[in-house]
Amino acid sequence: MIRKIRRWLLRLQWRQQHYQPHIEKNLERHTCPYCKEVYVGNLCPQCGLKDGRDRLTPKTVGLNMMDLWGLGNRNAFQTMWHLLWRPGYMIGDYLRGKSQAYFPPVALLVALCVVFSIMVSLCNIDFKPTPNIAELMKKEQVITATDTTAVSTENAELDKMMNELMTEQLTSLTATVQQMQAWSHAHLEYSMLLTNLIVILITSWVFHNSPRLGRMTLIENLYVQMFIDCQMMLIAIPYTLVTQVITESEFYPYLLPTALAFIILVYDYYQLCGFGLWRTVWKVTLMTAVYTAVLGVITVVATVVYIIGPPLMELIKMDPPV
Repeated sequence: MIRKIRRWLLRLQWRQQHYQPHIEKNLERHTCPYCKEVYVGNLCPQCGLKDGRDRLTPKTVGLNMMDLWGLGNRNAFQTMWHLLWRPGYMIGDYLRGKSQAYFPPVALLVALCVVFSIMVSLCNIDFKPTPNIAELMKKEQVITATDTTAVSTENAELDKMMNELMTEQLTSLTATVQQMQAWSHAHLEYSMLLTNLIVILITSWVFHNSPRLGRMTLIENLYVQMFIDCQMMLIAIPYTLVTQVITESEFYPYLLPTALAFIILVYDYYQLCGFGLWRTVWKVTLMTAVYTAVLGVITVVATVVYIIGPPLMELIKMDPPV
């Protein structure tokens, strides 16, 4: 039984890796209606006009609109199916030059984010409540201020001024964080692009060289990440419909639980890069740790500059005690 399952998995992996997109070949001779070039094939080599498309008519306008949404020579639905069935191999084919067989990743990601936003608004789905960092810091500051007031007797006025300044800064930070969260939830396509810039830089370092693709450039990692985002959105749409809650990952910029996002990333990079399974798990874990550390450093630096900076400046400006 185990041997049969292993054979089936090997056949499935071979089909995923050796998929060839269907290309219609036309061997008849044609005369281009624009440049009068005589050619054999689907496209005019002189002006690029597709065979069978005459001058502008209602039919050609409709075909152009279909091409805009991927229903012409690059099918968006076929691309979405391959992102679920053979994501890593499909992304590898796209990077190797088979781009005409699949829909562009950035346009597909924007379209999926728009669909997700419309679905959320129509179904009245809210984001899963997460603990606010600023609120937690504010509670900690209240506890610290209480302890300081109980202990300090000589510098009570100075401590009071510091506590008031810190409380004011924390209140302002809470409002700022809430505004940023609201903007991120309302503009998913832009927030995902911004947060993925950090992921792209990290993956460019972690997966800079692989057995299957060799050394990947920063632009290639950009396209890889955009395709993975599209895959995550494809899975997040039905997941959100079932749970009726928008779940944000704790360590990844995806609208999925952390464990599910981790499994998807391992599956994608296992097919894409050609590493062994456990080495792929280790590299994805390393990417997670570095991404979390970078976000932590950015948060700490922003907190120090925004909260501690103004009170310290006030202390510096104060006259020294006589």
